[in-house]
Amino acid sequence: MDPTTALADEPPAPPLIRFGSNLRLSVGLPGGDLYRNLPLNKVAKLLYQLEGSLDAVVLGQLVLGLRSGIGIASLANEFSDGCAADGATCRLTNASLGIHGEFIILPPIAPVRPWVGLAYSLEYLMMDEREATSLSGSFSGTDIDVSVGADFTLGKRVSWGPFVTYRTGKYTSVEADSIGVVPQTASITQPSRHDWLMLGLRTRY
Repeated sequence: MDPTTALADEPPAPPLIRFGSNLRLSVGLPGGDLYRNLPLNKVAKLLYQLEGSLDAVVLGQLVLGLRSGIGIASLANEFSDGCAADGATCRLTNASLGIHGEFIILPPIAPVRPWVGLAYSLEYLMMDEREATSLSGSFSGTDIDVSVGADFTLGKRVSWGPFVTYRTGKYTSVEADSIGVVPQTASITQPSRHDWLMLGLRTRY
């Protein structure tokens, strides 16, 4: 066999660094406490989240990037009933901003590529109660998360696949705001750990 022919049949080596992105859609179950003695699942039932990231991919397998997310939570029965009793409409949203890293276990030529990831984020849980006088509040803190998943190759640079993420952290401060009143911010003196278990799909470019 001609050596030059054999070399031509080999797939090209991935570039040292390329830039890409990914988009995630997920749904999550709450766990732990909003703060001490108030379970998070007494406030939120499910979290529906959209996340996106801008990444640097090193040698086709190591991913480092920035990511942000926004989500809407369905209200737990006790929280929803309390809002209804007050004649108010309530809304619960979640936002996050952080850094993440992933290691894709198999090389780019593989049709299925398992991966593991780790991230650190700032997280905000925002509550809005709409009635005669609007009242809103937000809990903020930091969390870490661990993800595992698998990507199915669709083309040269596009893939998609399922993943599961476990997020854990603490809300350490709270801010309250209402019409005509200066917003008040305070530290939570007894923060307690909360969790989100997320299941979803993502696409990577």
